[in-house]
Amino acid sequence: MHGETFNFIEVFLFREQVIVFTFKVAEKMFWRTGRDLNPGPSA
Repeated sequence: MHGETFNFIEVFLFREQVIVFTFKVAEKMFWRTGRDLNPGPSA
């Protein structure tokens, strides 16, 4: 029982790390494509 709880916490933390990592990568890609599509007034 205790082992299952520890495993659940481990999986939950791992999943949260993956979500945060994926979000950061997606944000980076989004900003890069956004700059390429819309250079803005400075260009």
